[in-house]
Amino acid sequence: MRKERGFSLAEIVVTLMIIGVIAAMTLPSLRQTAEEREKVAQVKKAYSILTQATERAEQDNGPIKTWDSSKLNEIYKPYFNIAQECPPGKGCFTEGNRLYPNNTKDTNYGVSGILLADGISIKINSGLGSKESYGISPDDITNAKGMFYVDINGPKPRNKWGEDVFLFVLVKDKGVLPSGYYDESKCITTYGCAAYVLREGKLQNYKDKPKKPDEGSGQDDKN
Repeated sequence: MRKERGFSLAEIVVTLMIIGVIAAMTLPSLRQTAEEREKVAQVKKAYSILTQATERAEQDNGPIKTWDSSKLNEIYKPYFNIAQECPPGKGCFTEGNRLYPNNTKDTNYGVSGILLADGISIKINSGLGSKESYGISPDDITNAKGMFYVDINGPKPRNKWGEDVFLFVLVKDKGVLPSGYYDESKCITTYGCAAYVLREGKLQNYKDKPKKPDEGSGQDDKN
Protein backbone atom coordinates (compact mmCIF):
# COMPACT_ATOMS: atom_id res chain seq x y z
CA MET A 1 0.00 0.00 0.00
CA ARG A 2 1.49 3.37 -1.11
CA LYS A 3 2.00 5.96 1.57
CA GLU A 4 0.83 9.48 0.59
CA ARG A 5 3.42 12.18 1.18
CA GLY A 6 2.25 15.67 2.25
CA PHE A 7 4.03 19.00 2.08
CA SER A 8 6.64 19.72 4.68
CA LEU A 9 6.47 22.83 6.85
CA ALA A 10 9.50 24.24 5.04
CA GLU A 11 7.84 23.82 1.65
CA ILE A 12 4.68 25.56 2.88
CA VAL A 13 6.68 28.45 4.30
CA VAL A 14 8.62 28.88 1.05
CA THR A 15 5.37 28.82 -0.96
CA LEU A 16 3.79 31.46 1.29
CA MET A 17 6.89 33.62 0.98
CA ILE A 18 6.72 33.44 -2.82
CA ILE A 19 3.02 34.35 -2.77
CA GLY A 20 3.78 37.25 -0.45
CA VAL A 21 6.49 38.61 -2.72
CA ILE A 22 4.23 38.39 -5.78
CA ALA A 23 1.41 40.13 -3.89
CA ALA A 24 3.74 42.88 -2.71
CA MET A 25 4.82 43.50 -6.29
CA THR A 26 1.33 43.33 -7.79
CA LEU A 27 -1.01 45.06 -5.33
CA PRO A 28 0.44 48.59 -5.62
CA SER A 29 0.07 48.42 -9.40
CA LEU A 30 -3.51 47.19 -9.11
CA ARG A 31 -4.30 49.89 -6.56
CA GLN A 32 -2.80 52.57 -8.80
CA THR A 33 -4.76 51.30 -11.78
CA ALA A 34 -8.02 51.39 -9.78
CA GLU A 35 -7.29 54.93 -8.58
CA GLU A 36 -6.50 56.04 -12.12
CA ARG A 37 -9.72 54.55 -13.46
CA GLU A 38 -11.65 56.41 -10.76
CA LYS A 39 -9.97 59.70 -11.66
CA VAL A 40 -10.65 59.20 -15.37
CA ALA A 41 -14.31 58.50 -14.56
CA GLN A 42 -14.48 61.72 -12.54
CA VAL A 43 -12.95 63.74 -15.40
CA LYS A 44 -15.57 62.34 -17.76
CA LYS A 45 -18.28 63.10 -15.24
CA ALA A 46 -17.07 66.68 -14.78
CA TYR A 47 -16.99 67.19 -18.55
CA SER A 48 -20.52 65.81 -18.81
CA ILE A 49 -21.72 68.12 -16.01
CA LEU A 50 -20.24 71.17 -17.73
CA THR A 51 -21.60 70.16 -21.14
CA GLN A 52 -25.12 69.48 -19.88
CA ALA A 53 -25.19 72.68 -17.83
CA THR A 54 -24.09 74.64 -20.91
CA GLU A 55 -26.80 73.09 -23.08
CA ARG A 56 -29.47 73.90 -20.49
CA ALA A 57 -28.14 77.42 -20.04
CA GLU A 58 -28.32 78.00 -23.79
CA GLN A 59 -31.94 76.89 -23.82
CA ASP A 60 -32.80 79.48 -21.19
CA ASN A 61 -30.35 82.30 -22.04
CA GLY A 62 -29.77 82.02 -25.76
CA PRO A 63 -26.54 81.17 -27.64
CA ILE A 64 -23.20 81.36 -25.83
CA LYS A 65 -22.03 84.17 -28.13
CA THR A 66 -24.69 86.45 -26.65
CA TRP A 67 -23.68 85.83 -23.02
CA ASP A 68 -21.99 88.46 -20.88
CA SER A 69 -18.68 86.88 -19.85
CA SER A 70 -18.67 88.78 -16.57
CA LYS A 71 -21.90 87.02 -15.56
CA LEU A 72 -20.92 83.40 -16.23
CA ASN A 73 -21.21 82.47 -12.54
CA GLU A 74 -24.79 83.71 -12.38
CA ILE A 75 -25.62 82.01 -15.67
CA TYR A 76 -24.30 78.59 -14.62
CA LYS A 77 -25.30 78.32 -10.95
CA PRO A 78 -28.94 77.29 -11.56
CA TYR A 79 -27.72 74.25 -13.51
CA PHE A 80 -25.27 72.88 -10.93
CA ASN A 81 -26.14 70.77 -7.88
CA ILE A 82 -24.24 73.03 -5.48
CA ALA A 83 -23.34 71.89 -1.98
CA GLN A 84 -21.27 74.94 -1.02
CA GLU A 85 -20.12 78.28 -2.39
CA CYS A 86 -16.63 79.28 -1.27
CA PRO A 87 -14.66 82.51 -0.92
CA PRO A 88 -11.06 82.50 -2.20
CA GLY A 89 -9.08 79.57 -0.83
CA LYS A 90 -11.74 78.41 1.62
CA GLY A 91 -13.61 75.14 1.39
CA CYS A 92 -13.85 74.27 -2.29
CA PHE A 93 -10.16 73.99 -3.10
CA THR A 94 -7.31 73.01 -0.80
CA GLU A 95 -5.34 75.95 0.51
CA GLY A 96 -1.77 76.18 -0.74
CA ASN A 97 -0.12 75.65 -4.09
CA ARG A 98 -1.13 73.40 -6.92
CA LEU A 99 1.53 71.46 -8.77
CA TYR A 100 2.19 71.47 -12.47
CA PRO A 101 2.57 68.03 -14.14
CA ASN A 102 6.36 68.24 -13.79
CA ASN A 103 5.93 68.84 -10.01
CA THR A 104 6.91 72.53 -10.02
CA LYS A 105 4.63 74.85 -8.05
CA ASP A 106 1.72 76.80 -9.48
CA THR A 107 1.60 79.68 -6.99
CA ASN A 108 -1.54 81.31 -8.43
CA TYR A 109 -3.90 79.19 -6.41
CA GLY A 110 -6.32 80.84 -3.94
CA VAL A 111 -9.39 80.63 -6.12
CA SER A 112 -13.00 80.96 -5.04
CA GLY A 113 -15.55 78.58 -6.49
CA ILE A 114 -18.34 76.12 -5.87
CA LEU A 115 -18.35 72.60 -4.46
CA LEU A 116 -20.86 70.26 -6.08
CA ALA A 117 -22.82 67.66 -4.14
CA ASP A 118 -20.75 64.89 -5.72
CA GLY A 119 -17.46 66.36 -4.47
CA ILE A 120 -16.28 68.11 -7.65
CA SER A 121 -15.09 71.72 -7.29
CA ILE A 122 -15.47 74.24 -10.10
CA LYS A 123 -14.07 77.73 -10.55
CA ILE A 124 -15.60 79.74 -13.41
CA ASN A 125 -13.39 82.43 -14.92
CA SER A 126 -14.62 85.10 -17.29
CA GLY A 127 -11.89 85.56 -19.87
CA LEU A 128 -8.65 83.65 -20.34
CA GLY A 129 -5.28 83.83 -18.64
CA SER A 130 -2.13 82.37 -20.23
CA LYS A 131 -3.91 81.44 -23.44
CA GLU A 132 -1.06 79.64 -25.16
CA SER A 133 -0.96 77.06 -22.36
CA TYR A 134 -4.45 75.69 -22.96
CA GLY A 135 -3.79 73.71 -26.12
CA ILE A 136 -6.83 75.10 -27.95
CA SER A 137 -6.79 76.54 -31.45
CA PRO A 138 -6.00 80.21 -32.16
CA ASP A 139 -9.54 80.73 -33.45
CA ASP A 140 -11.04 79.30 -30.30
CA ILE A 141 -8.80 81.47 -28.13
CA THR A 142 -10.29 84.45 -29.94
CA ASN A 143 -13.85 83.15 -29.53
CA ALA A 144 -13.57 81.96 -25.95
CA LYS A 145 -16.01 83.31 -23.37
CA GLY A 146 -14.31 81.92 -20.27
CA MET A 147 -12.85 78.84 -18.65
CA PHE A 148 -13.41 76.33 -15.88
CA TYR A 149 -10.92 75.10 -13.29
CA VAL A 150 -12.14 71.68 -12.18
CA ASP A 151 -10.84 69.74 -9.18
CA ILE A 152 -12.36 66.28 -9.47
CA ASN A 153 -11.94 65.51 -5.75
CA GLY A 154 -12.68 68.97 -4.41
CA PRO A 155 -10.65 70.11 -1.40
CA LYS A 156 -8.89 66.77 -1.04
CA PRO A 157 -5.25 66.42 -2.13
CA ARG A 158 -3.28 66.04 -4.35
CA ASN A 159 -4.11 69.19 -6.30
CA LYS A 160 -1.97 68.57 -9.35
CA TRP A 161 -2.76 69.69 -12.88
CA GLY A 162 -3.47 66.70 -15.09
CA GLU A 163 -4.01 64.37 -12.12
CA ASP A 164 -6.97 65.76 -10.17
CA VAL A 165 -7.16 69.35 -11.48
CA PHE A 166 -8.18 70.04 -15.08
CA LEU A 167 -9.05 72.95 -17.32
CA PHE A 168 -11.90 73.39 -19.80
CA VAL A 169 -12.64 76.37 -22.04
CA LEU A 170 -16.03 77.80 -23.03
CA VAL A 171 -16.11 78.78 -26.71
CA LYS A 172 -19.01 80.40 -28.51
CA ASP A 173 -20.65 78.17 -31.15
CA LYS A 174 -18.74 75.12 -29.78
CA GLY A 175 -19.51 74.92 -26.07
CA VAL A 176 -17.12 73.38 -23.55
CA LEU A 177 -13.75 72.20 -24.91
CA PRO A 178 -11.11 70.25 -22.92
CA SER A 179 -7.62 71.70 -22.70
CA GLY A 180 -5.27 70.15 -25.23
CA TYR A 181 -7.90 69.08 -27.74
CA TYR A 182 -5.99 70.97 -30.44
CA ASP A 183 -2.33 70.88 -29.35
CA GLU A 184 -1.24 68.82 -26.34
CA SER A 185 2.31 70.15 -26.55
CA LYS A 186 1.00 73.43 -25.14
CA CYS A 187 -0.66 72.08 -22.00
CA ILE A 188 1.22 68.88 -21.17
CA THR A 189 3.65 70.60 -18.77
CA THR A 190 1.32 73.36 -17.57
CA TYR A 191 -2.38 72.66 -17.02
CA GLY A 192 -2.41 69.04 -18.08
CA CYS A 193 -4.42 67.98 -21.13
CA ALA A 194 -7.99 67.04 -20.26
CA ALA A 195 -8.51 66.03 -23.88
CA TYR A 196 -5.92 63.28 -23.53
CA VAL A 197 -7.70 61.80 -20.49
CA LEU A 198 -11.06 61.87 -22.26
CA ARG A 199 -9.62 60.37 -25.45
CA GLU A 200 -7.27 57.74 -24.03
CA GLY A 201 -9.10 56.82 -20.81
CA LYS A 202 -5.96 57.25 -18.71
CA LEU A 203 -3.95 59.99 -17.04
CA GLN A 204 -1.20 61.60 -19.06
CA ASN A 205 2.42 61.44 -18.03
CA TYR A 206 3.93 64.84 -18.77
CA LYS A 207 6.84 63.05 -20.45
CA ASP A 208 4.52 61.35 -22.95
CA LYS A 209 4.85 62.41 -26.58
CA PRO A 210 2.14 65.06 -27.00
CA LYS A 211 -0.39 65.16 -29.81
CA LYS A 212 0.04 68.15 -32.11
CA PRO A 213 -2.27 69.65 -34.73
CA ASP A 214 -1.78 68.51 -38.30
CA GLU A 215 0.66 70.89 -39.96
CA GLY A 216 -0.50 72.47 -43.17
CA SER A 217 -4.05 71.14 -42.91
CA GLY A 218 -5.59 74.50 -42.07
CA GLN A 219 -8.24 72.68 -40.08
CA ASP A 220 -8.89 72.76 -36.35
CA ASP A 221 -9.29 69.49 -34.53
CA LYS A 222 -12.86 69.74 -33.35
CA ASN A 223 -12.43 66.74 -31.02
